[in-house]
Amino acid sequence: KWQNKIINIHPSLLPDFKGANAVEDALKSGVKISGCTTHFVSVEMDAGPIIMQAQVPVSPDDNIENLSQKILIKEHEIYPLTLKKVCNKILEN
Repeated sequence: KWQNKIINIHPSLLPDFKGANAVEDALKSGVKISGCTTHFVSVEMDAGPIIMQAQVPVSPDDNIENLSQKILIKEHEIYPLTLKKVCNKILEN
Protein backbone atom coordinates (compact mmCIF):
# COMPACT_ATOMS: atom_id res chain seq x y z
CA LYS A 1 0.00 0.00 0.00
CA TRP A 2 3.00 2.32 0.41
CA GLN A 3 4.46 1.68 -3.05
CA ASN A 4 5.45 5.05 -4.60
CA LYS A 5 4.06 6.95 -1.62
CA ILE A 6 7.21 7.68 0.44
CA ILE A 7 9.89 10.00 -0.94
CA ASN A 8 13.53 9.96 0.16
CA ILE A 9 16.31 12.40 -0.60
CA HIS A 10 19.78 10.92 -0.84
CA PRO A 11 23.16 12.70 -1.04
CA SER A 12 24.46 11.07 -4.22
CA LEU A 13 23.55 10.64 -7.83
CA LEU A 14 21.88 7.27 -7.51
CA PRO A 15 22.42 4.51 -8.40
CA ASP A 16 25.97 5.46 -7.35
CA PHE A 17 26.92 5.47 -3.66
CA LYS A 18 23.93 3.98 -1.91
CA GLY A 19 23.78 3.87 1.88
CA ALA A 20 24.73 5.99 4.84
CA ASN A 21 28.25 6.96 3.73
CA ALA A 22 27.45 8.28 0.27
CA VAL A 23 29.44 11.51 0.49
CA GLU A 24 32.50 9.79 1.94
CA ASP A 25 32.24 7.04 -0.69
CA ALA A 26 32.06 9.63 -3.48
CA LEU A 27 35.16 11.40 -2.19
CA LYS A 28 37.09 8.14 -1.83
CA SER A 29 36.20 7.13 -5.39
CA GLY A 30 37.55 10.37 -6.85
CA VAL A 31 34.44 11.40 -8.79
CA LYS A 32 34.41 14.91 -10.24
CA ILE A 33 30.63 15.29 -9.90
CA SER A 34 28.37 14.27 -7.06
CA GLY A 35 24.92 15.51 -6.10
CA CYS A 36 21.61 14.39 -4.74
CA THR A 37 18.61 12.32 -5.75
CA THR A 38 14.98 12.26 -4.76
CA HIS A 39 13.38 8.87 -5.22
CA PHE A 40 10.50 6.74 -4.11
CA VAL A 41 11.37 4.38 -1.28
CA SER A 42 11.44 0.70 -2.14
CA VAL A 43 12.27 -2.48 -0.26
CA GLU A 44 15.89 -2.32 -1.43
CA MET A 45 17.82 0.60 0.06
CA ASP A 46 18.21 3.63 -2.22
CA ALA A 47 16.91 1.68 -5.21
CA GLY A 48 13.41 3.06 -5.77
CA PRO A 49 12.35 4.96 -8.89
CA ILE A 50 14.27 8.22 -9.29
CA ILE A 51 12.20 11.40 -9.36
CA MET A 52 14.85 14.14 -9.68
CA GLN A 53 18.59 14.66 -9.43
CA ALA A 54 20.91 17.66 -9.10
CA GLN A 55 24.64 17.74 -9.72
CA VAL A 56 27.38 19.30 -7.59
CA PRO A 57 31.01 19.65 -8.72
CA VAL A 58 33.56 17.95 -6.47
CA SER A 59 36.69 20.05 -5.89
CA PRO A 60 40.08 18.51 -5.10
CA ASP A 61 40.05 20.22 -1.70
CA ASP A 62 36.54 19.05 -0.74
CA ASN A 63 36.08 17.07 2.45
CA ILE A 64 33.00 15.30 3.82
CA GLU A 65 31.77 18.42 5.62
CA ASN A 66 31.96 20.96 2.81
CA LEU A 67 30.82 18.56 0.07
CA SER A 68 27.86 17.60 2.27
CA GLN A 69 27.04 21.29 2.61
CA LYS A 70 27.18 21.85 -1.15
CA ILE A 71 24.90 18.85 -1.66
CA LEU A 72 22.50 20.07 1.06
CA ILE A 73 22.01 23.34 -0.83
CA LYS A 74 20.94 21.33 -3.91
CA GLU A 75 18.73 19.09 -1.75
CA HIS A 76 16.87 22.19 -0.58
CA GLU A 77 16.36 23.18 -4.21
CA ILE A 78 15.09 19.88 -5.59
CA TYR A 79 12.96 18.65 -2.70
CA PRO A 80 10.18 21.23 -3.17
CA LEU A 81 10.38 20.72 -6.95
CA THR A 82 10.02 16.99 -6.37
CA LEU A 83 6.95 17.49 -4.20
CA LYS A 84 5.41 19.76 -6.83
CA LYS A 85 6.12 17.23 -9.57
CA VAL A 86 4.63 14.33 -7.58
CA CYS A 87 1.58 16.34 -6.43
CA ASN A 88 0.88 17.58 -9.94
CA LYS A 89 1.00 14.04 -11.28
CA ILE A 90 -1.39 12.87 -8.53
CA LEU A 91 -3.80 15.72 -9.30
CA GLU A 92 -3.71 14.95 -13.04
CA ASN A 93 -4.86 11.36 -12.42
